[in-house]
Amino acid sequence: MKLGRTSWIAVLTATLLAGCLGKKNAAPVAGTSAEPDKLLYTKATDDIKHGKYTVGRLGLQTLINTYPDSEYLASEIPITKKAGWLG
Repeated sequence: MKLGRTSWIAVLTATLLAGCLGKKNAAPVAGTSAEPDKLLYTKATDDIKHGKYTVGRLGLQTLINTYPDSEYLASEIPITKKAGWLG
């Protein structure tokens, strides 16, 4: 069966609309949307524990720059300054 140009456009439009209308936003991962500073802290400390020191240092630096009043910084700033990681 041979479809005309108008039929192909109608099929394509219907397919695109069906694909777009059926999507719903994924639910946020528990704990990440309410506490982004905790996520940064956990990731940075895990990186350091696994020997990824540069990545962990950058994670902690991001935490300090983005959330300077975070409760997770109280114990980390003296340690990282003593080690010479942060200025």
